[in-house]
Amino acid sequence: MMTLTLATAASRRLATGLRRLARTAYATLKSARERRALAQLLALDERMLHDIGLARGDVIDAMALPVGQDAGSFLEDRRRGARRPILIATRVATPSALPAPANEPEARRAA
Repeated sequence: MMTLTLATAASRRLATGLRRLARTAYATLKSARERRALAQLLALDERMLHDIGLARGDVIDAMALPVGQDAGSFLEDRRRGARRPILIATRVATPSALPAPANEPEARRAA
């Protein structure tokens, strides 16, 4: 029985190692495919990149991503405008402009 348990534990470790190796190989191949696609995008001129909503800097930034990060999602975010956060000016209310809480006495509300 002890031999069976050791063999089962060893086969589980082997299976885990093989799954990890397969995931790493898949990620490496996917990354190589993405890098080739990014190189093709870099071959486009500025006008063509602009037509698809990208700038050359976006593609260069995507190439600088770590291997595990999805360059396609990154470029899609950039294309949608995630590159520049939009700052919206909001009017800040002063304390006198705020309504007084309902549970305060009437005299404090007037002040």
